[in-house]
Amino acid sequence: MSEIISDKSESLKIISAHRSSITYMLLEFAKRYYKYPQNMSGHVLLDLGKISLVETVAENKWKITRVNFDSSELKTL
Repeated sequence: MSEIISDKSESLKIISAHRSSITYMLLEFAKRYYKYPQNMSGHVLLDLGKISLVETVAENKWKITRVNFDSSELKTL
């Protein structure tokens, strides 16, 4: 994940992964950018085929924008 998001050659990155991997990534973002405790573990309810969106808001700062939304909602972004 760190290697993918640190690559500045593209402005858009799409990561397709299993629910457990996506949950891990979202929790890592929460720990890094939302000051969640480093030893925190948890569960994020993710439905099959749904999308989670994370965006850069400043240099090396990320924001979890949406979790578990339908791909048809991409048109509204």
